[in-house]
Amino acid sequence: MSFAFPIAISMIPVAIAAVLLLLGFAFTMKASLRVGGYVLVGIGALFGLAFGPMLLMDKVTINEEFVEQRTGFWFAQTVKGFKLSDVSRIEIRKRLDRHGIENDLWKIYYKDSGVQEIDPGDLWEMNTDQIVPFLEREGVVVDRQHGTQIK
Repeated sequence: MSFAFPIAISMIPVAIAAVLLLLGFAFTMKASLRVGGYVLVGIGALFGLAFGPMLLMDKVTINEEFVEQRTGFWFAQTVKGFKLSDVSRIEIRKRLDRHGIENDLWKIYYKDSGVQEIDPGDLWEMNTDQIVPFLEREGVVVDRQHGTQIK
C-alpha cells in the first residue's frame, strides 16, 4: 500500500512558481519594471526548481516487510521508517511542537530493546487510520492513546 498527496495539493508549488514566472515576464515588458521582472523570474525559477517536485515525490509505503516515508527536497530526500520483523510494539502519542501545535510521535520499540522515535510527516499522519489497522493485521501491537501528550 502506498500513499501520496492528491495531485491538486502536489501542484501548489508548481502553480506558485508559474505565477511568479508569468508576473516576472509581464513586468519585463515595461521598461520601468524590467529589473523587478527579472528578479521575479529568477525567484520563480529557483522556487520551481527547489520546491516544484517536492510534494510530487513525497510517499509513504507500507507492506508486509516495512513502513517507509520519503519526504523533503528532491535533491536531499529524508527516509523514515522501520522493518516490521524488528518491531515488538509501537506507541503513538501526541506531542506539542515548539510552536504549540499538536503532532503525532511514534515510539517504535524493537525486539532487541532499542527504541526509536519517529516524527511522522503530514502524509504519514493523514493516513494513520489506514496504517495502524494494517500493522495490527501484520501482528504488530499498536498502543494509540488519543490526547496523551509527551513533553
